[in-house]
Amino acid sequence: MLIAGLFMFAVVLFVMPFGPTYATYFVILFPLAQGRSLIDPSMSSLISQAASANEQGRAFGTFQGLNSLARVVGPALGIWLFEKDINLPFFAGGALSVVVFAMSVYLLMRTKNLAGVDALKQRI
Repeated sequence: MLIAGLFMFAVVLFVMPFGPTYATYFVILFPLAQGRSLIDPSMSSLISQAASANEQGRAFGTFQGLNSLARVVGPALGIWLFEKDINLPFFAGGALSVVVFAMSVYLLMRTKNLAGVDALKQRI
């Protein structure tokens, strides 16, 4: 689910600047929301699996803290990028999503914590 969510998120962010009308943004935002809804529970599951029982509180706290930091830094960075070019925040977000997607595929293939990773390995 994490891989699918990150893929959808990245693709939609790259496509958004090319939406011809505001109405198309509503159509484009649907898969963006779907991608995000696949990412969050997958991340929580992976953190739960990776942390031992006595470390889960710290792991989830760190995860939530980093999420909060991203919600503070992200909009400020987005405004700065928007001032440079109206499409730059979308391309930067898409590029960051591609990097996270690649890192996730690598880590999941290494740890084999995702159902279907073997099938993904065969395709690569």
